[in-house]
Amino acid sequence: MDNVCKEKTLVLIKPGRGLKHIVKIKERLSNYGEIIREKSYSKAPMDKIIKTYKDHEKKTALYRGTPFHQGILDHFRNRPVISILLQGENIISEVTKLKGNPNPGKAKRGTIRHEYGNIKNYHDNCVHSSDRKSAIREIEIWFPA
Repeated sequence: MDNVCKEKTLVLIKPGRGLKHIVKIKERLSNYGEIIREKSYSKAPMDKIIKTYKDHEKKTALYRGTPFHQGILDHFRNRPVISILLQGENIISEVTKLKGNPNPGKAKRGTIRHEYGNIKNYHDNCVHSSDRKSAIREIEIWFPA
């Protein structure tokens, strides 16, 4: 009997280019795992966005209070977003590879961010997904038990 452990991860399909290509992005995600739950918001809930990006503060500490940091929040403000709970074998690392470099201009060919991201706007990179360290916390933010 196969004793495969399935993981869960959060994926946010971001406003802008992400929502423009939602069907293609969801199709690619579903090749790696099962979409368990999905929720659409006509306006991104900023409390959830701020909590989600809290883990990334250390990574972006140099940028806090700068136009870069504000740009992350502004990209979501008053715009639609879709949250997806995805489950599958090694799903966190698979989605990380699939989404590519955060900068669409530097993302490898074939990744979501390379194919659908906006190379002129770093924040319009289509998707966010949880890393191994933040997955449980971020899932709880968007899909509370």
